[in-house]
Amino acid sequence: MFGIRRTGPDSTKALFSDFAWACVGGVPTGQIPPGGKTTVRVPVGSVDQPAMQPPLKPEDLVGLMRVNFLLCRSYSADSDDCDAMPETERISNAFLVTY
Repeated sequence: MFGIRRTGPDSTKALFSDFAWACVGGVPTGQIPPGGKTTVRVPVGSVDQPAMQPPLKPEDLVGLMRVNFLLCRSYSADSDDCDAMPETERISNAFLVTY
Protein backbone atom coordinates (compact mmCIF):
# COMPACT_ATOMS: atom_id res chain seq x y z
CA MET A 1 0.00 0.00 0.00
CA PHE A 2 1.17 3.51 -0.65
CA GLY A 3 0.24 7.17 -0.49
CA ILE A 4 1.64 10.40 -1.93
CA ARG A 5 2.79 13.30 0.22
CA ARG A 6 4.59 16.58 -0.19
CA THR A 7 8.22 16.92 0.79
CA GLY A 8 10.78 19.69 0.99
CA PRO A 9 10.08 23.40 1.45
CA ASP A 10 6.37 23.16 0.56
CA SER A 11 5.66 20.06 2.68
CA THR A 12 3.09 21.90 4.80
CA LYS A 13 1.08 23.26 1.84
CA ALA A 14 -2.28 21.76 0.94
CA LEU A 15 -2.22 18.72 -1.36
CA PHE A 16 -5.14 17.28 -3.28
CA SER A 17 -4.86 13.67 -4.33
CA ASP A 18 -7.85 11.92 -5.83
CA PHE A 19 -7.10 8.81 -3.80
CA ALA A 20 -6.03 7.90 -0.30
CA TRP A 21 -4.02 4.79 0.53
CA ALA A 22 -3.97 2.58 -2.54
CA CYS A 23 -3.27 -1.10 -2.87
CA VAL A 24 -0.32 -1.82 -5.12
CA GLY A 25 -1.99 -3.72 -7.95
CA GLY A 26 -0.22 -6.51 -9.76
CA VAL A 27 2.60 -6.81 -7.23
CA PRO A 28 2.67 -10.13 -5.37
CA THR A 29 3.19 -10.12 -1.64
CA GLY A 30 6.55 -11.37 -0.60
CA GLN A 31 9.85 -10.17 0.73
CA ILE A 32 12.34 -7.58 -0.41
CA PRO A 33 15.75 -8.84 0.66
CA PRO A 34 18.29 -6.45 2.20
CA GLY A 35 19.69 -4.36 -0.64
CA GLY A 36 16.82 -5.46 -2.90
CA LYS A 37 14.54 -3.19 -4.92
CA THR A 38 10.95 -3.00 -5.99
CA THR A 39 9.34 -0.85 -8.66
CA VAL A 40 5.77 0.40 -8.45
CA ARG A 41 3.95 2.55 -11.00
CA VAL A 42 2.17 5.43 -9.23
CA PRO A 43 -0.23 7.42 -11.42
CA VAL A 44 -0.10 11.18 -10.83
CA GLY A 45 -1.60 13.88 -12.98
CA SER A 46 -4.11 16.66 -13.22
CA VAL A 47 -7.75 16.27 -12.28
CA ASP A 48 -10.81 18.30 -13.21
CA GLN A 49 -13.13 18.88 -10.26
CA PRO A 50 -15.46 21.66 -11.48
CA ALA A 51 -18.06 21.13 -8.74
CA MET A 52 -15.55 21.07 -5.88
CA GLN A 53 -16.22 23.64 -3.15
CA PRO A 54 -14.09 25.53 -2.45
CA PRO A 55 -12.69 25.32 -5.98
CA LEU A 56 -9.52 23.30 -6.44
CA LYS A 57 -6.43 25.46 -6.90
CA PRO A 58 -3.72 24.37 -9.36
CA GLU A 59 -1.07 24.80 -6.66
CA ASP A 60 -2.82 22.05 -4.63
CA LEU A 61 -1.82 19.54 -7.33
CA VAL A 62 1.83 20.33 -7.99
CA GLY A 63 5.09 20.37 -6.08
CA LEU A 64 7.85 18.17 -4.74
CA MET A 65 6.40 14.78 -3.73
CA ARG A 66 7.37 11.40 -2.35
CA VAL A 67 5.60 8.07 -2.36
CA ASN A 68 5.19 6.73 1.15
CA PHE A 69 4.96 2.92 1.28
CA LEU A 70 3.64 0.67 4.00
CA LEU A 71 6.38 -1.93 4.34
CA CYS A 72 6.35 -4.35 7.25
CA ARG A 73 9.40 -5.72 9.05
CA SER A 74 8.00 -9.23 8.61
CA TYR A 75 5.08 -10.92 6.89
CA SER A 76 1.63 -9.88 8.11
CA ALA A 77 -1.66 -11.27 6.78
CA ASP A 78 -3.32 -7.96 7.66
CA SER A 79 -1.52 -4.84 6.44
CA ASP A 80 -3.46 -2.75 8.97
CA ASP A 81 -1.69 -4.65 11.73
CA CYS A 82 2.00 -4.77 10.89
CA ASP A 83 5.24 -3.62 12.46
CA ALA A 84 6.13 -0.91 9.91
CA MET A 85 9.70 -0.26 8.81
CA PRO A 86 11.10 3.18 9.76
CA GLU A 87 9.82 5.92 7.44
CA THR A 88 13.30 6.59 6.05
CA GLU A 89 13.30 3.03 4.69
CA ARG A 90 9.88 3.19 3.04
CA ILE A 91 9.80 6.52 1.20
CA SER A 92 10.67 7.06 -2.44
CA ASN A 93 13.09 9.51 -3.93
CA ALA A 94 11.60 13.00 -4.27
CA PHE A 95 10.02 13.88 -7.62
CA LEU A 96 8.51 17.08 -8.99
CA VAL A 97 4.91 17.16 -10.22
CA THR A 98 4.20 20.07 -12.63
CA TYR A 99 1.63 21.00 -15.27
